[in-house]
Amino acid sequence: MERKIYKEIPGGKSSFHSAVLTTFSFNFHHFEGQVLRTLKEKWITSINVLVDQNMLNSSLGVSSNYLKSINQAYAVNGIKSSGAFHPKINFFIGDSCLLAIFGSGNLTPGGHGKNHEVFSGFYANSVDKTELPLLLELWEYVIGFAKQMDGYSAERICNTITGCCDLFSNKKLVKHQFHNLGDSLDAALLYNEKDSDIYHQLSDLIPTNNIERITIVCPYYDEDGALLKNLCQLFPNAHLDIYLQENKGLPPTQMEADERITFYDFNETTRGKVRINALGDDRMLHAKVFHFKSAEKEYYLTGSVNATLAGMGSPSSPPLNDELCVLYASSSFDFLDSIGINNVGKRIEDISAFPRKDCYGENPTVTDSYAKQFIKIKSIDLEGRHLKVYIDLKHILNEPSYLTAFGQNGVKVFSFPINDYRQKTFEFTLSAEQCDPDLLPQYCAFVSVSGAIISNKQPVNRIDKLRNTNPERNLRTIREIIGKVEAGQFNELEIADYLTQLYREDTGAKRISSYGSFREDKEEIREKDIATLSYDEAIAASRDTSVLSKIVSGHITSRLWESLEHIFDSKSNAISDELMEEEEEASATESKERKVENTVDNGIKLGNDIMRPLSIVRNLTEKYCSNLNKAQFNEEHVIGIVDYLRFLLSSHAITAICHFNEYMPFPKDKENKMTFSDWKKSLHSLYKEAILSILKQFTLLHQRRKVAKYGENQDDLIFRHNDLLNKTLYHILLDAAIVYNSLERQEPVVKERIILYCLNIFDQYGLPNAGLKAYLEKLSAANNNAFYPRQVLRMLDEIVNASRDGTYKKAEKSGICKVDSVQDGKYRIKTIYSDSYSFANKKDVSDFTL
Repeated sequence: MERKIYKEIPGGKSSFHSAVLTTFSFNFHHFEGQVLRTLKEKWITSINVLVDQNMLNSSLGVSSNYLKSINQAYAVNGIKSSGAFHPKINFFIGDSCLLAIFGSGNLTPGGHGKNHEVFSGFYANSVDKTELPLLLELWEYVIGFAKQMDGYSAERICNTITGCCDLFSNKKLVKHQFHNLGDSLDAALLYNEKDSDIYHQLSDLIPTNNIERITIVCPYYDEDGALLKNLCQLFPNAHLDIYLQENKGLPPTQMEADERITFYDFNETTRGKVRINALGDDRMLHAKVFHFKSAEKEYYLTGSVNATLAGMGSPSSPPLNDELCVLYASSSFDFLDSIGINNVGKRIEDISAFPRKDCYGENPTVTDSYAKQFIKIKSIDLEGRHLKVYIDLKHILNEPSYLTAFGQNGVKVFSFPINDYRQKTFEFTLSAEQCDPDLLPQYCAFVSVSGAIISNKQPVNRIDKLRNTNPERNLRTIREIIGKVEAGQFNELEIADYLTQLYREDTGAKRISSYGSFREDKEEIREKDIATLSYDEAIAASRDTSVLSKIVSGHITSRLWESLEHIFDSKSNAISDELMEEEEEASATESKERKVENTVDNGIKLGNDIMRPLSIVRNLTEKYCSNLNKAQFNEEHVIGIVDYLRFLLSSHAITAICHFNEYMPFPKDKENKMTFSDWKKSLHSLYKEAILSILKQFTLLHQRRKVAKYGENQDDLIFRHNDLLNKTLYHILLDAAIVYNSLERQEPVVKERIILYCLNIFDQYGLPNAGLKAYLEKLSAANNNAFYPRQVLRMLDEIVNASRDGTYKKAEKSGICKVDSVQDGKYRIKTIYSDSYSFANKKDVSDFTL
């Protein structure tokens, strides 16, 4: 039966949160384009891929260009094996459910679509635990490989994910034993271990003398048929039927003829006649099936192992590969019929003329081509500017080398000299230039002075990004919001609602206000998950620059703003492309008119749905202004990155709800309605109140508190600070312009206050930089031209002119103020502190200009 594995996985909040996938070969672009998107749609966010190290070495830098999510939305690690790391496991973990699907298919287009593949699956939840023993054994098998790694990836699989499922236990497991699944069906897991292999496990579980016929459907064999000969010895009364596919795979072309072994054409079977498409293109046989039949029972082995000594082992030598299979036993089930091998088919008389073609790039008999490499890189973690490399030294090195970082196209981006190999971990601090997004490494390797690679290649885990995909329960609301934002399936009401929760009054306010005074309080904040910190906690924790680096990359506000900026870019680019196409078709004018067609002034019912945006905006404004006010009187508060992020998110959410979006409902009934235009007026009025309140409190904060300063070796924080500051200035000007241009002539006092707020902010930071125009054009395009950038730029000109006409001056204690008149040697001034006039001595007031 044809199945699309990832499409059929149960999805939703109550299903799975994590996936651990293992594969021999790995197609990065197929994974990011198809698999990753599907898993995210299923709410699976913690995704970990273990790949054969040799295959990963050959892929990185060659077929890993233009990837957007590698080791940011999912983690990839290479796994070393004596031969091939060959299991193909898809293990999905939920709070109280487990699902494992494993078999012959790699994480490639062929493995999950084009080839003939066979998979098996086990499932258990808190109610049905029939298959749980098999799942727990399989998880222990997976954990064994994760323990070979180190750092973040190992910790996440072995501890974080394991700790997020109620079904995992520390109970000692009995390995390689049959478990009854009901309906006369038993199953056992078979896999190669240090002291046990699949060949001997088969001999322990199957009554070897009772087997009459063995059917093997498989693409790869020893050239001399060594494993087939061993099976003839192990099962002395059995005849072997072997199904091959001509011109594909590695048949046993040099095997001597044996009257107990017959070869058949797989393409003549029911399954073999299934084609990829209507054109009749052949599928490659990549399934691995070993069927053992006695008079009373059938045994069916399937999984990753091929018919090779390297995969299965032999009586005298251990296997080279890591392999995983399941052995089913039944007295009533017809296994071969279920996979379409239900007829003998065409017999192959001479296989010696068959070519041995490894069409899939998967020759499991190939041994380690990297055996001469001296260093094994177990894992690499990058957090902020700190790069940590975990290694095992395989041979003594007496000459220096370099840890070299490579970009997506395999080009060297930077390197660090290595002289002392005695340590198991190397730690480096990246410079500001090395932190440039275009230079961040995709993978690293050790390189000799002569330029030879002397280690495996290992991808670099971006901890700041991966941490936000962790499966802890307290992160799931955050992941839900960010996931919707990244998928474009959100509205700003959800963001505003969540921000309001972040501005909550903390029960631990006393603890937070005395942050830094008590060591235990500081440690409590440090250890709490960065992403879930409230506003007060984030502000307090950010005073420690080591914690601030984590907040910059890991806090919910940082992730949300990055996601929104990505959406602005994507929408803007999409609209530009669309307009270009329409201009080419001479239809741009028609399209523009279509997009801004006149809104019918329908009635809107004044129900809960309509009042909700008003309530959300009011609540967000009130909570945010309250936090700003509290920060003004906190002597320990220093204005910085967290403040900019909160302003950007809060102001954008309020602006989008009140000005950019038009998604309000239009009920059919006509009772208790207001017109759409009246409704928009209500939103705009609310917007004016909200922005004036926020601008006032944000300006007062800058009058009463100082801006953060950073020391040496903090270039990454300086860069992020300046970038967010520039965006903050852009949005201050945008919000001010929207309100300013909506004011009636009879509201000059409000206009004065807007000018006053902007003058005070720009006096402290300077005018918005040259990127303003391009940013406004992008933002406008991304929001259906909800505002005109030229009006915002005109507002900036008006502010600059106000700073030069002598109407506004700078008072020593009150900042920029509006001068009304001079009385008795004193200026009569209006400041940001009050709408009423006050007086200031002339000596305390000076001219200024922006």
